Amino acid sequence: MINRKINELEAERTALNAKITSTAERRAALEKREAAAVTALSEMNEHTSAEERSAFETEAAEIEAEDAAITAEETANATRSGELENEITALKNELAGIEERSKKALETKTKTIIRKDDNGFMSRYTPEYRERCADLATRAEVKEFLKDIRAVAERGINNTSLFFPTTMLPTLRQRIDTYSKLSPFVNVKPIRGKGKQTIIGSAPEAVWTETTGKFNEVDFSVAQIVVDGSKVAAFIPVPNPYLQDSDEDLSALIIDMLGQSLGKAKDKAILYGTGDNMPVGIIPRLLATTKPSWWGAKEPAFTNISTKNVGKLSATTVKGVEMLTEMFKILSVIKPSYNTGSDSVFWAMSRATWSEIKIASMSLNSAGALVAAVNNEMPIIGGTIVPLDFIPNNVVAGGYGSHYLIGERSGVEIRRSEHVRFTDDETVFAGSERLDGRPLSGEAFAAFSIDTNAVSASAVAFTSDEANKTAESEGT
Repeated sequence: MINRKINELEAERTALNAKITSTAERRAALEKREAAAVTALSEMNEHTSAEERSAFETEAAEIEAEDAAITAEETANATRSGELENEITALKNELAGIEERSKKALETKTKTIIRKDDNGFMSRYTPEYRERCADLATRAEVKEFLKDIRAVAERGINNTSLFFPTTMLPTLRQRIDTYSKLSPFVNVKPIRGKGKQTIIGSAPEAVWTETTGKFNEVDFSVAQIVVDGSKVAAFIPVPNPYLQDSDEDLSALIIDMLGQSLGKAKDKAILYGTGDNMPVGIIPRLLATTKPSWWGAKEPAFTNISTKNVGKLSATTVKGVEMLTEMFKILSVIKPSYNTGSDSVFWAMSRATWSEIKIASMSLNSAGALVAAVNNEMPIIGGTIVPLDFIPNNVVAGGYGSHYLIGERSGVEIRRSEHVRFTDDETVFAGSERLDGRPLSGEAFAAFSIDTNAVSASAVAFTSDEANKTAESEGT
């Protein structure tokens, strides 16, 4: 992947060099026009006609405009050329580091320290991850698990179920959390059955009084959020030839594919969940104008925040700093209503939307604030940027992630069958996890549309539960 990225950047650099050459040719042609204009100016006198003077002024204006355009292009080319050089150098250094670590591991045959990303999870694109899978495959309980999987494929045992052994489950959990980009930000609690999460309001201010004065009573709010449990699940067909591969390849394939499937579904539910057999999403809570059916009896009084915490651009002509100003006025109203132990903020959006915000932020100072394009931090108000491509373009949503509660009822379970796709020579593995979730406080979140279209809770569709629709129709 690093080599592919380097090749992409090299291709961009080649195209940029061609553009730089073209710009230089335009500059040379312009210099000739300027020289001709200077000559024409020196030849002008009191006998020069009005038409000739007008033609000269037109030519001078065109030269000035062309000079400004070429200067801007030269500046942009030089900036991007420097960025490309830095990016390519960084990737080559990273690749060299990986190759050096791999070489040392082969020479010394010692256990490599597991390298983790910014969220503390292993990267599946490193030799360390494959080494971890190989290490797992040598353990007796994991070998027994993989043996059972092969037995299913060979004997065609149907309607069976098995759980990952405890030594394998942590790695699977890391894969799911890695693919679920929002999991590191939200508040995850293990529950059994229907769970009640007690939430304590912000600490009240104590009262100053004289030394011998009585104590003052202060308000101390306590409420409860009730979470039940829904199931996120999918089945994945695995070609049977993979089942004859090494234990390392088989376990890595199952872990990786299930992590992608379950992690992506969880992110979408955290933001857009309808509450119908899935968690309640942040955006549906923000847009609720009346108390919804899932609002609990012991929760605080419902508040309509659909206008205060949600907004859109006032006009299509609003651009740059003015656009950021309107957006930040809405996003900055978020506040942590409860003591959840973390004040970290995230902002989820598509990559295209993040690019629009970075471009707008470049006009914040005369130097063109390129710093905003380097770090994944929201300009001015702060907060980590989480790119999620299922979010519609121009929509930004997020807030205090610890104010979103995920209640996990059960871990991941694997089921498998050879019969479902026998003629395709595939064994089907089904993965599932039971959980529920919802915002603890809507005031801790906000959403904004950087165009004139309002933020919509129905803008993102969930994959239809076709399997159960079919079952219901057959039952009736």
